[in-house]
Amino acid sequence: SATTINYMNSLNDPRIADFYAANPAAAGAYYGELQGDYKALSGQPNNFAGVSTEIISPTASTRFLTASESQFLQAEAAVRGYLPGGSGSAAASYAAGITASFASWTNSSTASPSAYMAQSAVNFSNASSTAAQLNLILTQKWLSMCGNQNFEAWTEWRRTRIPTFFTQSVASQIAAGQFPQRLVYPSAELNNNTSYPGSKSINTAVWWDIN
Repeated sequence: SATTINYMNSLNDPRIADFYAANPAAAGAYYGELQGDYKALSGQPNNFAGVSTEIISPTASTRFLTASESQFLQAEAAVRGYLPGGSGSAAASYAAGITASFASWTNSSTASPSAYMAQSAVNFSNASSTAAQLNLILTQKWLSMCGNQNFEAWTEWRRTRIPTFFTQSVASQIAAGQFPQRLVYPSAELNNNTSYPGSKSINTAVWWDIN
């Protein structure tokens, strides 16, 4: 996905080598495919990165609730006023979330989370408003889930609408600027489930999604 790879490249994020395998034709660089561009509608060269063996292999870990996710949840709760300590506690949990994510992968475990967090686009001290702090926390949470907690990352986006830089699939069949909000019911539900609630559009929000 160009969405993730381009953002990670912009931050010199060392986890990119943990999440992706560079295409041999890319000379060590990481390139992502535009969403939905499987038919090369954009004319991009076919040098897209693949999925790394850390993400998909017979021995890859299955991650349910990671240390980094726990820390990001605590950071969000502090910013929203659900925990004592306010922004100070949020900053500490935010840093701990990034640090825990770095430590859990091979390439990034040898990198410096402090140097990464010193960048303007990642530095929590640069976020003076609640909205800016939540944007940092939830964007970094989304990055930490890349390839290893995919459904959770999608759920978090639907809950918060962060990150804000998603782009619609170039092959999308729904209205401009809209994104899938649910998995559609298969025909087996209609045929076999007497409690089937009826067909729902792919861009109709699920019951808990109030955004």
